[in-house]
Amino acid sequence: MERIAIMIDDVSDINIIGGGAYIEKHLAKGLTAKYPDEVKVIYKKYDWNYITSTLDELRQEKIRLIFDLSYWPVNYYQVKLFTNNLKLSEIDFLLGESLYYARRLKVKTALLLQGMGLHKIKFAIPYNLLNYLKVKKNLPIDIFLNTRNKIIYTIYKGIRESLISNFIKHSKIVARIYGLSRGQLESLGLGNSKKATVIDPPVAVEKEILNMRKDVSKKKDFCVFYARLIPLKGILEIPFITREIIDITGYKELRVLIIGKFPDTHLKDLFFSLVERLNLENNILYKGYIPRENFEEFFNIISDARCVIYPSHEDSFSVAVLEAIAAGTPVIAYDIPGLKSVYQGLDIVKFVREFDIKSMAIEATKILRLREDEYNNLIYNEKTKKFLDKYTNWDLVVDKYYKDLFAFAKNYNSISKT
Repeated sequence: MERIAIMIDDVSDINIIGGGAYIEKHLAKGLTAKYPDEVKVIYKKYDWNYITSTLDELRQEKIRLIFDLSYWPVNYYQVKLFTNNLKLSEIDFLLGESLYYARRLKVKTALLLQGMGLHKIKFAIPYNLLNYLKVKKNLPIDIFLNTRNKIIYTIYKGIRESLISNFIKHSKIVARIYGLSRGQLESLGLGNSKKATVIDPPVAVEKEILNMRKDVSKKKDFCVFYARLIPLKGILEIPFITREIIDITGYKELRVLIIGKFPDTHLKDLFFSLVERLNLENNILYKGYIPRENFEEFFNIISDARCVIYPSHEDSFSVAVLEAIAAGTPVIAYDIPGLKSVYQGLDIVKFVREFDIKSMAIEATKILRLREDEYNNLIYNEKTKKFLDKYTNWDLVVDKYYKDLFAFAKNYNSISKT
């Protein structure tokens, strides 16, 4: 019997992580539940003893393929492990755990890209940085905060990702590359690669979210933003968008709820200083982080909201946008490649040019001013229904990955080194 190993991150509490860990959790759980005899889970643990013993187990079990649910080479933990335990013979570990295992087992690997290709890259420079430089004179905030961050971001998300995408495109060890959207693969220069594909659908959310949907008459009079609370997800633009909406509508009682966790106190203090500067203390309400296990509390807020304001500069797919659609709440987002390639054509998602704060406020205002029948038509229409029938079906997602993976597992029993 052909078997594959699914490689996932070793996280103790997946609820505190973002959409990437959510996808890992559901794919791993679904594959092992439906196909327990064909699938084995292994973890990305940065311990040479664990790595050695796991390799021995996989050899005995005749694993034919390694499926990495979140390929992310040259990360902090890999570098730390390598520098603390210097072994030049193991230096290829830095190219990714799954490739390291595959080489030693003489099998192929399949990679799911989640944290890469979050925006276009042009001449090894992230396109969101280029867009920012074009319009920075008209922006009230520097989302990169300083020049040093811009340089680091260019190296890490521009040069590094360009090199990595080119490497996996030509590596003989990599049999399959899975993206979460066509926009993501095209951003990485993998759109025309025969080994790269997007499973249809690549992910899903819980069908139970659909039960939380509400007609506009039952919704409450607030907007919501939820994501990782970092500048590249748009958190520092939220106060300026809120101020624009208030100035356009004259509705001084507007509330915008913020859900999520700030990575540090410096960024949190900066955000609330902007809120204070724009006199929005009574308009922007910080709800803090709500763990996913508090399902009803979280999705009651999302389904109660009149719209989700989502000025993200980085996304390959966005589980958050999919959740909002499932909960029956319109979304206003920037027109970045990953999001547009998935959600364009749905009336419930409105796109504006990246960094266009005023246009985002105008689109939010239009939604707030819709008549009841117009608003409900955004939520309840045949195109959105068909979309959600597919994207709330984790069994369908799991089965499609399974069929594609095992087609490769049967075809590739050995490799030649890159």
